[in-house]
Amino acid sequence: MYYEKRLTIEDRILIENLLKLNYKLKDISNILVCESSTISREIKKRRITGKGIFKECEKTQRFPYVCNGCSNKTYCRKKKYYYNYSKAQENYNYILKFSRTGIDMSLDELYYWDEYFKKRLKDKNQPITHIFKGIENTFPKSIPTFYRYIHKGLFPSLNDEMLARAFSYKPRKRTGEELKIRIDNSIRKGKTIDNMKAYLELHPDANIVEMDTVIGKQEDKKCIMTLYFRNSKLMLIFLIDKYKTKAVSNVFKELRKELKRCLK
Repeated sequence: MYYEKRLTIEDRILIENLLKLNYKLKDISNILVCESSTISREIKKRRITGKGIFKECEKTQRFPYVCNGCSNKTYCRKKKYYYNYSKAQENYNYILKFSRTGIDMSLDELYYWDEYFKKRLKDKNQPITHIFKGIENTFPKSIPTFYRYIHKGLFPSLNDEMLARAFSYKPRKRTGEELKIRIDNSIRKGKTIDNMKAYLELHPDANIVEMDTVIGKQEDKKCIMTLYFRNSKLMLIFLIDKYKTKAVSNVFKELRKELKRCLK
């Protein structure tokens, strides 16, 4: 007895090759060790349309549903269908990705629960976790999902301010206290902004080079390092590994090599 299973890209490559060889549906299901209905649904759902000016062939209305193994497909002028493993996998990945987004409640359910919360809500400052404790056995979602729906504004009668610890506290401002460097870092000596201003007063024509990094998304492994020459308004840009000090030193090593080569 076979069971339903998720087809992989290797399974789809095998299906395409077996269709070209005109294997029967039962034989394909035996090779892939899955139900025949899984194979037939896969082919019908993910087949692509080919060229053709007349109505579709009757053979495409039953297995194999496609023209992969047909000997007359080159000369046939009827509407054609083909099964392509790469297109099928792209379609599967697309559906898998977007099936996990959105919400899993109907508009009627959202309206019902919003009205329910509106009736039970006594005060706008009331933590709604109190309300949720009374319905946690009947509400169809967990409390993290409940929080997420409120963040998205799906329950207009509720807002983020009513969620326990939904916001982190901002750091308190210190008044009447001078800013101090908490860790005495020796590398900062002679390299502060005040030191730089004092140096520029004595040497106004100094060639200043500004180094900076540009970081994109948090999950990115790379970032951009820039060197900006003020006098010539020249900017050099390098793609380096993020949070790697060795990557920065490698940039200067490469620059030294190139400058030595140019000066020879």
